[in-house]
Amino acid sequence: MINFQPNWTSSPGNTINDILKNRSIEVPVFAKKIDESTDLVIKLIEGSIKINNELASKLSNELGTSRSFWINREEHYRSLLKVNQPKVMSNWISSLPIKDMIKFGWIKDSNNLEKECLNYFGVSDVYAWYTKYTNTNTLSFRKTETYKSDLASIFSWIRRGELLSNKYPLNEWNKQKFLDSLDEIKTLTREKNPKKFLPKLISICSDCGVVLAIVPTPKNCPVSGVVKFIGNRALIQMSFRYLSDDQFWFTFFHEAGHLILHNPENPILEIDKKVIDEKEKEANDFAQEVLIPYYLKEEMMKIRGNKKKIVGFSIKAGVSPGIVIGQLQHLKIIRFEYLNGYKRRYDWSDINETLESLKLS
Repeated sequence: MINFQPNWTSSPGNTINDILKNRSIEVPVFAKKIDESTDLVIKLIEGSIKINNELASKLSNELGTSRSFWINREEHYRSLLKVNQPKVMSNWISSLPIKDMIKFGWIKDSNNLEKECLNYFGVSDVYAWYTKYTNTNTLSFRKTETYKSDLASIFSWIRRGELLSNKYPLNEWNKQKFLDSLDEIKTLTREKNPKKFLPKLISICSDCGVVLAIVPTPKNCPVSGVVKFIGNRALIQMSFRYLSDDQFWFTFFHEAGHLILHNPENPILEIDKKVIDEKEKEANDFAQEVLIPYYLKEEMMKIRGNKKKIVGFSIKAGVSPGIVIGQLQHLKIIRFEYLNGYKRRYDWSDINETLESLKLS
């Protein structure tokens, strides 16, 4: 029997999730016990599918509750939806970056924005969205008051990467192959134009089972990147924030570090942070080591602001001058406002043209 009182204003999926957590049962294990797919159980927990008589019987047999409990639980929840849905839906729609979602072509500008948004997120109703996206395990990043109001925009941005991932070849994640490819990827940092390096970068990543999705950020989405797993593939999603070579490449190798070092169970989001946790520090160190190996660090520190030496050192290190300048700024060897003119700047028109040619926009 259930040893706690369920919250009847939440979805039946929340009750199922609470019971599984209370009994330390993993979702795949539970799915096997009730002879259903893991994907179905996830959707059940999210509230995306309804509990029918067959599912109610399976839940009853495995969780020690009556079949009528789950039928009544489902009916009670759905009745609440009908009463509260209009107000909740209106609040949800107003929280989303609708103008940018339309501008970027993520949704259509129609008379039924509710349906457009539900289809975009792949949920049956707004309550299923809240169940899916407000779970405390949905993201791994430092949560502060500053970012709470941005979550709807952040989830909208992440969802676009998930949808784009379906356009990529279905190669399985291969950690060793990806690690071995980083030296080849590093040579692309010296390419000036995204039209040249993006197709090569995307192809190398795809061959290793890594989806590299480039997605512009909507309003109130202060994100540079996110890394997560979608089934047996890895996703690195980047926003090209700041449109400079040092920021783009450091973020890429930082995300690569998360994949290789941490094999994250939950998405790890990159937002400008003053406080760096252990995993973030490890990913930073990984990116720095790939770009400027430790044995070259002392030599780089001595360059200081000498432009000629920076160019010569960048050739020796096999990276662009902008990356060297970015590292010197990060280490406070030179001021952040110094030598930024030597960084390569990107243009969204080049990026979009490249993605459109690859059919990945």
